[in-house]
Amino acid sequence: MTLSGDRFNIVRRLLRFSSYLLLFLLPLNSFAKAHLWKLRPFRATDTEHSGGDHICDLRRDGDGNGRPDRLGDCVRLSGTVIAEPSTFETGGWIFWIRDHTCGVMVYGEPEDLSVGDYVDVRGWLRVTNGSYFFPETGLATLGDVAVENGGTILRGKRDNQQPVVIAAEEFCSNREMYSGNLVTIGGLSVTSPASSEGGNLFFRLHNGSDSIIVYLDEDTGCSLEHEPGTSITITGMVIRMRTPSRFADSPSWCIAPRWVDDIESETRYSNVARRMWGEIKLGFFNQD
Repeated sequence: MTLSGDRFNIVRRLLRFSSYLLLFLLPLNSFAKAHLWKLRPFRATDTEHSGGDHICDLRRDGDGNGRPDRLGDCVRLSGTVIAEPSTFETGGWIFWIRDHTCGVMVYGEPEDLSVGDYVDVRGWLRVTNGSYFFPETGLATLGDVAVENGGTILRGKRDNQQPVVIAAEEFCSNREMYSGNLVTIGGLSVTSPASSEGGNLFFRLHNGSDSIIVYLDEDTGCSLEHEPGTSITITGMVIRMRTPSRFADSPSWCIAPRWVDDIESETRYSNVARRMWGEIKLGFFNQD
């Protein structure tokens, strides 16, 4: 009877200790779920709760406070280079990557990359404020997410560098949806003179009732000197920039071509030789 009583007391103490341990661990578990998961970098195996490793997740604002949920967090991203370093500035400090439909700017460390390179990027999620984002290049972006480069690894090549072809009305209806991405928009024409800002140029292009601002960085060598009646197709990065005062709303979403080939033009009028009506009529009646 004594042995059984001792065994009973031991089991009871173990159960009591387990209860106390569980009560102690529950707050720690709750704290970890509420806070520590935010500090983990993105990984391919992450759940939807942690944000995943997709670039599209970077702009998510779950509580609607106007700031990304993971602002300041360390993130790990993979994507294809769609605007290589030294495109808009000579130091190679800024480039863009895209994962399927979403793109983001990476900044802060010189890199030697080419369009089409597939890279892993580790860094910290920031919101551009225009004061320290290389204002000397004209790329003083405002109010968009970016990744402060903490290390980039080249993994190879990936066929995901082609621009997203959209209509002007699609872009104008929701410009922010294309932020950080590479787009192509056709059927545009220049209807207002250029505005200069620190050696760089801003143009306003139109397609019917839609208006699009195009930013030409002097480092790209791009030009928009076209004759009236010329249809223009623009390819470029979608970035939110501080714009000249004559453009009214600043900052504005702009399209920034990367190089000369990103601007294509085609005269709307036919090059068919002109013929007089009398000549045409004479030819008609002389047919057998």
